[in-house]
Amino acid sequence: MKSRNKISRHGFTLLEAVIVLVIAGILAVIGAPALLAWLSNQQLTSAQSQVESVFRQAQSTAKQKHIDYQISFKRQDYPVEWAIHPANSSPMAQTWQTLNHGVKLSLADADTTLIKDGNVYKMVFNHRGELSAANGRLGGRVTLLPISGGSRKRCVFVSNLLGTTRLGENRPNRQGNPCE
Repeated sequence: MKSRNKISRHGFTLLEAVIVLVIAGILAVIGAPALLAWLSNQQLTSAQSQVESVFRQAQSTAKQKHIDYQISFKRQDYPVEWAIHPANSSPMAQTWQTLNHGVKLSLADADTTLIKDGNVYKMVFNHRGELSAANGRLGGRVTLLPISGGSRKRCVFVSNLLGTTRLGENRPNRQGNPCE
């Protein structure tokens, strides 16, 4: 005698599918802000590394070509654009590169301390790859902010005669410099 109780059921009921979708929606709502903050932090860190690389490239090019070379950043909010070029040429005549998306240059005087020349922030390395007297000071800082807002900042410092670069980030509980 065959049993009729062995009816096989495949699939999910509508109620089970709705419960799974509700749980997935709740998890997405909880996790989305953390994911966006992580993405913003990654963009800042990537742009910071790119700015450090650009400074080193300008310094290296000055040494290789035995002429003064300048790194220029356009003074604007977004997107951040930069150019490396001989110091005796006009920055506006250069081909500008765009920094990683998702970040902007802090235009506050206390944050970005490179020399301002019209609409451009600049730093010059002499033919030996050292900071040039044309800078008027030994060093400067570029400060990057996320375009999405928030208090996170990333900085690239160029200091001393040798043009040493170092990275910094903001410490929200401290007063004074935006990055340390």
